[in-house]
This record gives sequence, structure tokens and C-alpha cells, in this order.
Amino acid sequence: MMSTDVGCVFTFWVDEKNMDATDSAMTGIFNAMEQEEFPTGNVKTYTVHRVVDEPGTYIMYEYFTAAGSERHSAGPLMMKAGAQLTSLMVKPYDRVVMEPFHAAGIGEPIAGYRDPNFKPSANDVAVVFTFQAHPLEAEKAELAMADIFAAMEQEEFPTGDVKTYTAHRLDTPGRYVMYEYFTAAGSERHASGPLMREAGHKLSALFMTPYVRLMMEPVLAVGVGEPIQVEKEADIGKGRRE
Repeated sequence: MMSTDVGCVFTFWVDEKNMDATDSAMTGIFNAMEQEEFPTGNVKTYTVHRVVDEPGTYIMYEYFTAAGSERHSAGPLMMKAGAQLTSLMVKPYDRVVMEPFHAAGIGEPIAGYRDPNFKPSANDVAVVFTFQAHPLEAEKAELAMADIFAAMEQEEFPTGDVKTYTAHRLDTPGRYVMYEYFTAAGSERHASGPLMREAGHKLSALFMTPYVRLMMEPVLAVGVGEPIQVEKEADIGKGRRE
């Protein structure tokens, strides 16, 4: 992970009657990315999800190099595909740009991952976890996050059921976002080991307000626990739920 890398959480809302049309528009986005941006090597992870229990709410998680972030959506195919997607939105989207400081499984397999030729599964689970620590205790929060990752390396990464696990700083001091991507089994067992329970307790003691944990259903995903490959058009969208 380079200090100049950029993570983004992009949230948008559509009429739930248009969710199938939205999934189709997202396939157009991924097709455009395959032609204009994936070949540059500056896009490491690119995903879109439906938020569980919130019909019509979608969240994209994107991870770029600095150059990839700067050039994102500048090509003609992406501008056209983006306009089609935007036409389906019922209110303005929200795009949060973040500074990654811990990341595993971004464009590469996590050590111990069983299947480096990852294909999105209908049973996979993604999570966006947001929390606020006191600004004066941000350093303690980041040390606690280091303990979280150390515990994951011992208890969960070797199982192969964690495909991506990241932590980011936001512009607001003490505010953090984690993006997590699991198999169904990994999601069910997450944070159940003694090291993770201890590290999680240390981190949660620093929260100023209740955390927000959004469970998500992956629709399309590339660069999750594997390098992004430039795929044939017919392969794009294999992660979509039928």
C-alpha cells in the first residue's frame, strides 16, 4: 500500500423499481472501466453492492493509485456510462474520499487465501464499518487498529474466508471507515476469536458515538483478493446476483 493511494466510498440511491436497470447500468460502468482504466494498473479494487434491508441503496468501494484517482471517469466511455447511471438516481450521490492506512487483499490475495482465481460468489458478504474516536485519541485508535489487523493475521486471514480488509482515515479527525469483504463463512465467524475480541474491545472503548455497520450484497467486484485482470466483455458481471 502506497501512502498516496486513495480509497472511496460512493453511495447512491435509485427507485427500488429500477434496481435491475441499475445493475445493468453498473455493468456498463465495469465494461467502460475494463477498456479505459483497468489496463493502466491504477485501479486496484472496484466494487458495487446493494445495501441489505435498504432497497434502492447502493455502495461502491473503489481503491486507486493517486494517478488513477485523478484520472477516474475522464474517458468518453466512462462519461457516457456514468451519465446513464446518474439518470437513475433519485437524489444526489455521496462520494467520500479516504486515506488508506491499513489494507489487505487490495488487488492481491491475502496470505493464506485458498483461491487466488477469485470469482465473486452469490454468498459473499461486504461491510462498510464507520466509527468516530475522539480527535485527541486518534493515535490510540490507529494503534488499536494495528492490533485488529495483527489479530486478523493470526485468526482469520489464514482461513481464506477474508478477501479484503481495509481501514481508512477521513478528513474529520478521529473518523474512520473500514471496508471488509468475506465469504459467508468468514462473515459468520468474524471477530469471534479471542485475539479479535480483545482487540475489538480496545478499539470500541475509544468510540465517541455508536458505530455504523452496513451489511452489503456484492453485485460486481474486481480486485477483491486478486489482481485486476483485463477480462473479456463476456466475463464482466459474473459477480452479479441472479
